[in-house]
Amino acid sequence: SSAPYVPAKYGETLWGYNPVQGGDQYGNRSKLVDFSISEDGRSIWVKCQPLDWAQKNMRTPSYMENTYTIADGHIEVSNRFTDFSGYTHNNSHQELPAFYTISYLSDFVFYDGTKPWTGDALTVKKDLKFWAGNSDAYFNVKSKENWCAWVAPTGYGIGVYTPIAEILLAGRHQYNGSKDAGNNATNYVAPLITYTMKSFDAFEYSYYITTGSVEDIRAAFEAVK
Repeated sequence: SSAPYVPAKYGETLWGYNPVQGGDQYGNRSKLVDFSISEDGRSIWVKCQPLDWAQKNMRTPSYMENTYTIADGHIEVSNRFTDFSGYTHNNSHQELPAFYTISYLSDFVFYDGTKPWTGDALTVKKDLKFWAGNSDAYFNVKSKENWCAWVAPTGYGIGVYTPIAEILLAGRHQYNGSKDAGNNATNYVAPLITYTMKSFDAFEYSYYITTGSVEDIRAAFEAVK
């Protein structure tokens, strides 16, 4: 068995074991292990060894694999996470995925009714606050029309659809309406499930991304549901 996990701090909070594909809180990048491109050029597979978010440049004994495929009207992303730490993990929310946009896409659109995929009215949130520690940032999508989109005032934006999602966690950070991807302001959504990760047991899921008007986004996701 492995030695007990020793947590580090993120801000003032002790932070548990948290493999992150992008890297750690100090700006260190996770390691790209391997990649391949399909013969038709429409798919790329990448394999990464993530860093532990709160630790400093600490590689985790885990691997994240993603296959991005350009399809008709959307991008499909297939994901596989395998952890070899031997730790006993807690039952907790899992981000599937953590999805960030430019600040300009200011309005959060989703469906929280009881008649999924019937063209029923959507819900629009125009002034969401920062999500961390905010109990009002959680939205129930158990009807299973569980996609959402961040949309500009023009009515066009980008959407994400995770078929197994149960809750959407969403908010805006330092909102200023910037169109610059490098600006500190960002909007965020995470389709969530509550799940206990298991060491040595691969966890797999898929999600879809598309762009366009809200109507186009909804239609594209209905076509793959």
